[in-house]
Amino acid sequence: MRKVIVPVFHQGAFVEYAAISLYATDLLIMALLIIWLPGVLAKKRFCWGPRAISWPLVALVVWMWLSLIWVHQLGLSLLVGSWTAGHFTLFVLFYLYLINNVRTIRDILWPLGWGVACQGLIALGQYFSNHSLGLKWLDESVLDPNQSGIPVVIVDGVRRLRGHGLLPHANLLGGFLATSLALLVPWLYAVKRQWPHYLMWLLFTIGVLGLVVSLSRSAWAVFLLSMGGLALWALWARPKKLRAAILPGLIVTAVTLALVISQYSVIVPRFDLSEPVEQISLSDRLRQWGEFKEVYRKHPVVGVGIGQYVPYLKYLDQSTLGWSYREDVDGWVYNPGRDGRYYEPVHNIYLLAIAELGIVGGALLALILIGALVVVGGLVRKRRALVGVAALLSWLSLLVLGLIDHYPWTLQQGRLLVFLVLGMMAVLSVHSGYNKKRGGRKKRQFALS
Repeated sequence: MRKVIVPVFHQGAFVEYAAISLYATDLLIMALLIIWLPGVLAKKRFCWGPRAISWPLVALVVWMWLSLIWVHQLGLSLLVGSWTAGHFTLFVLFYLYLINNVRTIRDILWPLGWGVACQGLIALGQYFSNHSLGLKWLDESVLDPNQSGIPVVIVDGVRRLRGHGLLPHANLLGGFLATSLALLVPWLYAVKRQWPHYLMWLLFTIGVLGLVVSLSRSAWAVFLLSMGGLALWALWARPKKLRAAILPGLIVTAVTLALVISQYSVIVPRFDLSEPVEQISLSDRLRQWGEFKEVYRKHPVVGVGIGQYVPYLKYLDQSTLGWSYREDVDGWVYNPGRDGRYYEPVHNIYLLAIAELGIVGGALLALILIGALVVVGGLVRKRRALVGVAALLSWLSLLVLGLIDHYPWTLQQGRLLVFLVLGMMAVLSVHSGYNKKRGGRKKRQFALS
């Protein structure tokens, strides 16, 4: 749910990545911080979490704010830059809130499980009805498979809608589900004969089915790799405890295979690169690679500023509008500019970060990624290894998805997912030494359930 505060249009088309929107979840996080921060300041008790993650995060946010200096010098959108930097700052504060307030892993897993199931159910409804469900009060996107720009699969000339849930794109739904499902596995592995555990299995199953109908190949790939890695670890580390999860796991697998087989004719075209939809997707990515090289060539060290990639593409187009001589065609051509729908970030968060924040920002992002891997690697070696393995695979899933899409950097829901996973890893790291003493005080017990 969002309110578009400053809409931006170009040639009649809405430009998502240059507009300013306020989400209901942003307001919720702000409310949590307003309640929490006064108590922290009064008690003077604050935990920064693992330094390998927290300090590079703070440095990256500071660099984002500094980038507004050259945003102003380039004459780009200072408002978009300030809003984007503020949004990242908000999520860094949310990350610190999680570190200081989460007491048990249930505080994260229960809301996450319900979120997975809700998105999965809505996606299933959208897929089988082949249109949006009319959930205007939840700000569901208007999904018409015959409308240009809506993610679809063409089967025998019929456009079949991909499941979106309440997210702005089917790929984002797939990434959210694939990443979140990996985080839910530790609770499933510790399953007992109690209704909360069976309920979590049900929520997990709905999420898997929603992942199938998202028809996101990248999300399918990282999910299968995550599940394979977790299964191998369980077989190697604690094969006896795995028995309790075998029957529910087989049921989930059977239900998923039944859905895959029934939708075989829709799934197969997703792997046919000769399809027109796939050809357009490939050509768009090649075009975006060329655009990135042009942006990076002009501003390699400091970038064009946070949130400025799409505004800068518009600036480049507008600076070359009009008649110009082209040697390749040996004549004069007129450039009318492009429709606003074609202004998209490059589908790679690492290239996008370098384009917006330069080599300096790219180095800080690399420190965060490496620091997170170091922290979660330490968790794997501790007693609560399964939680650490799940967090590691979830984080690796996000890193892989970031190679082929941009939403972990550009879209509110993608940023929220990134900071949720980072927060979970930091929480696990803070509480992993629960039997040790530091500074004369015993650390709090941290339990799976």
